[in-house]
Amino acid sequence: MIDSRRKLLTVALGECWHSNYISVDGKCYECGQKIHPLQLLLSRRTFATADDYEALREKVIIPHSEAFSEYVWDKWNCGDNSSDGPFSWWLKKSVKERNEIICDFGKEVLGWEGSDD
Repeated sequence: MIDSRRKLLTVALGECWHSNYISVDGKCYECGQKIHPLQLLLSRRTFATADDYEALREKVIIPHSEAFSEYVWDKWNCGDNSSDGPFSWWLKKSVKERNEIICDFGKEVLGWEGSDD
C-alpha cells in the first residue's frame, strides 16, 4: 500500500500520520508529540497486519456497516450462491487486500480526500 493511502487510513483511525519533518525540539509538526527521528517512519502503520485490519473494522466498517455492505456488494458483485454465504469471498482476501478495499470505500463513499500518488 502506498503512503498516501496509509495516511488516509491512519487519519481515519484518529491517529497522527507524523510529518516527515520534526521541529528542532523533536516534535511532530502535525500533533506536537515528541518523537525520535528514527521512530518517525517506524511508528507508522503498514496496514498489512491483522491488528491494523481489526482497528479499521472497529472504526470504519462497524459504524458504517450497511453502507459498507452495499458498497462491497455493488462494487465487486461479491454475492455468490455458495453455502458459505455472500461474504465468504471477503474472508478469503488477504489483510492487505481488505485494507485496500476499506480505503477505496472511505474515498468513494465516506468522502475521504487524498491522492493515490
